[in-house]
Amino acid sequence: MGDGGGTRWSRGVQRGAPGSRTTRLELFYDLVFVFAFLNVTSLTSSTPTPVNLFRCLLVLALLWWCWTGFAGMATLVRADRGVLPVVGFTTVAATFLLALTMPGAFVDRPGGLNGPLVFAGCYLLVRAAQLAIVGWLARSDPVERRRWLLQAALPVVASALLIAAGVVPSRIDGRPVAIAVQLGFWTLALAIEFGVGTGVG
Repeated sequence: MGDGGGTRWSRGVQRGAPGSRTTRLELFYDLVFVFAFLNVTSLTSSTPTPVNLFRCLLVLALLWWCWTGFAGMATLVRADRGVLPVVGFTTVAATFLLALTMPGAFVDRPGGLNGPLVFAGCYLLVRAAQLAIVGWLARSDPVERRRWLLQAALPVVASALLIAAGVVPSRIDGRPVAIAVQLGFWTLALAIEFGVGTGVG
C-alpha cells in the first residue's frame, strides 16, 4: 500500500490522515503521563531543597521528552489501529512504572528492585517503543533509515548514563562528590537526548 511518496505502509501500522482527531486511546495514554507529571510535583514539594529541585527538573525533562516523542509518533500513525495499541499500552505500562519509581530514581532504597536501574530501564523501554514505530516507517528510505539509526542510539546512550548515575555514586566516598557525579550523568543524558535529538529531528 503506497502513500504517494514511495513509502510502503504495513497493515499493522497505518498512517495518520490529515485532520485526524485525537482518539480516546491517545487521551488514555495522556492521562498516564499527567499522573507522572503530578508525581514529579509531589516529589518537588516533599523535599524543597536546591538539589531535590534540580533532580525533579531533570526527571520532568525526561518525562517531557518521552511525551513529545509519543505525541510526534501519534501524528505520523493512527494510534488506535494495527499494532499501535500494543505499542501504546507498553508505553503506558512503562510510564506508569517510571512514575512509581521516581522516589527511588536517584537513591536505591532498601528492599525490592534497584530504583535507579528500574527507572533507566523503563525510560529505555518507552523510547524504544516509540523509535521502533519510526524505524518501521523509515525502513524503505535509505536516508531516513540512517537518520533513524542515529536517533535510536540516543536513548541507548542516555539510558547507559542513567544506569551509571545509579551505580557509580555509591562507589564514591563523600556524599557531595557522589551527588555532583550523579547529577552530572543525568545532565549529560539530557543534553544528548535534547541536543542531538533536536538536531537530528
